[in-house]
Amino acid sequence: MNRNADNTLWGFFQTNALNDQQAGTVWASECLSKARQEFKDKVPGPFWSRARGAIDQALQQALSVPMSDILAAGWSKYRELIQYRDRKKHPAAEVALVPLHSHTISSVHKPQIEIFVNDRRLGSLDFDLSLALEIEMAILKIQDGKIWEVSPGSCRGSGTLMFGPAVLLERKTSDLQLPAMISFTEGLSI
Repeated sequence: MNRNADNTLWGFFQTNALNDQQAGTVWASECLSKARQEFKDKVPGPFWSRARGAIDQALQQALSVPMSDILAAGWSKYRELIQYRDRKKHPAAEVALVPLHSHTISSVHKPQIEIFVNDRRLGSLDFDLSLALEIEMAILKIQDGKIWEVSPGSCRGSGTLMFGPAVLLERKTSDLQLPAMISFTEGLSI
């Protein structure tokens, strides 16, 4: 993920759309097969090619979760930081710079695309995404029981997008470029 890349789950996989083989796996699903059979004589031919584009777009939208949100969720649940909620140990005015050495933030997502034809729900396309970000070092600025800023160091990542038993997208990186500073305007509660 370089500084110019789309810093979302979708951008992590560095693709613009599913290729023909990946899309074929999705199109072979029970939900879409049922739709093609039921509506084969009731909708014009171009409908199905447009439907493929709509499914790609819906998947991209479902995976438009910013990577910073995933990192924030991981850091806010980090057990070693719970002590910073204790106002006796760490008064509200205290600013702490806390280094987190090598750690991994794991995230699981279950995006779903519901399929409707003529306002009738035919079913859904269910995906599973797993992501692991291995961060060498991060320095967190904590005050009043909240994380306000994070300066992350180097990072490696791996992720897999599954559709049933089929792997649609998979990526393992040697180095991800994270922003030099991630700020949380309202603070991130620990």
